[in-house]
Amino acid sequence: MLRSGRDQDLAVTMSMHDLIVTARPVSEAPIEEVVVRAPGSLVPVADGTVVIERFSDVHPGQVIGPVDAAVPLFWQSVATVFGITRPSTD
Repeated sequence: MLRSGRDQDLAVTMSMHDLIVTARPVSEAPIEEVVVRAPGSLVPVADGTVVIERFSDVHPGQVIGPVDAAVPLFWQSVATVFGITRPSTD
């Protein structure tokens, strides 16, 4: 998150296998979240895939893709739920 330059916009926590992201400042419940799950998560994830879940009242959903697409899929979900886009890499 620090390298993206969005650490002031996004709050993050981790479990052993999952990355959980929400917008800053963190609001009162219910909290909109994007959760990235990898193999080994308590939620079943097939080897070689990543599952990104959007816990959102407005934009709920789930995206499943190959591990090598995890970063673009993550930013797509963050943009959908929070309206925060990936910084340009120019």
